[in-house]
Amino acid sequence: GYIFEQATGEEEDELPVYAFVQRDARFHGAELELIAHLHESTGRQLDLRFVADTVRAINRTDDTPLPRITPARAGIGLDYRHGALTFSSEFRHSFAQNRTAPNETATDSHTLVNVSAAWRFKLGSTDAELFARGTNLNNTTARVHSSFLKDVAPLPGRDVTLGLRVAF
Repeated sequence: GYIFEQATGEEEDELPVYAFVQRDARFHGAELELIAHLHESTGRQLDLRFVADTVRAINRTDDTPLPRITPARAGIGLDYRHGALTFSSEFRHSFAQNRTAPNETATDSHTLVNVSAAWRFKLGSTDAELFARGTNLNNTTARVHSSFLKDVAPLPGRDVTLGLRVAF
């Protein structure tokens, strides 16, 4: 009883036409997150993170892949905390998605490089955080396979954000 939008292969007013359909489906997959505490002392901690996930989804009616299914992904990151300071870096890889539904396009693989730093402090009686974040630092063209807009709008390119977060 899985309901999804299936491309008909037709166009109307230069836009693709989709039909909502219900099919028997089978999903199977796995997620993994491992955290290795490399160093821990008073007020300091260094962790190595590894994450991975995969899912397969089959339309059991005609034995074809279901549309917009996320490709396998894997990532590794390093997190360091020293008192009120935190630093993080990560590499996230999305593998190519070539198991596509009829009338669906494949998506290339990509790797994103992200870093961040933050300092937590008190601003009077209020908690505050000054942060810097860099995403997609390698300026990779990346597309999210599950997005309806993936063929039109990739993820943003290199971005650096500086900010102040205040909780009150």
